Order: sequence, then structure tokens, then C-alpha cells
Amino acid sequence: MQEDPATARDDAPDETAQDSVPAFIFELTRAANEVDCVSGRERSALLRRAASTIREYQEAMLGDVERAQLSSVEMLMAAAETPFAGSDEDVATSLRLAAGLIRGYRETAHRARH
Repeated sequence: MQEDPATARDDAPDETAQDSVPAFIFELTRAANEVDCVSGRERSALLRRAASTIREYQEAMLGDVERAQLSSVEMLMAAAETPFAGSDEDVATSLRLAAGLIRGYRETAHRARH
């Protein structure tokens, strides 16, 4: 369902900010595929950046009630705080989840603009 341009929210991330999103999705996917080579510090930084990016999309695209029902940001922030607590497989799963969420939000925002 396409959003009416008259009611579209103007606070979604703009296309200039979007230019770096595909590179970040690639970076998340690469880290997930090579998780055994990614330091705890890098894992934490990637997960925090992913949570922040997802939060920005959610704030721009979703209402308060819808955002309250989503726990992806909280889950990613918890994973970022404890990058050594989970197995490599757990971290890789979190990185892939983040990449998928960001990709989906980006595509939805792009469709809403056009």
C-alpha cells in the first residue's frame, strides 16, 4: 500500500543519508559471515550502529504504539553491551537480523517517497 504524498511523513531519513545504508548493510552481512574474525569491540560498534539506524527508521515511519511493540532495538543494544556473552553464531544471527531489518525499512521508506 502506497502512502499518500500529502500525508507522508517528512522526518524519514533522507536520500543523502540513505546512500550509506547499502554499504552498512553489506558491512553487517560481511561481519556476520566472518564473525570469528570480528573483534568484540567491532561487534559492539556494529550492533549499536544497527540499533541506532533501526531506531531512526522506526521513529520516522511508525507510531508510538507500533514502536512500543518492537523489541529489535532493545535486543540489538543488549547484544552490543555483551559482545562476548553469546556464541559466534548468536552474534552472526544478530548481525544478519539487523541487516535484514535495515534493508526492509530502507525499501519501505524508498517506496513511500516514490
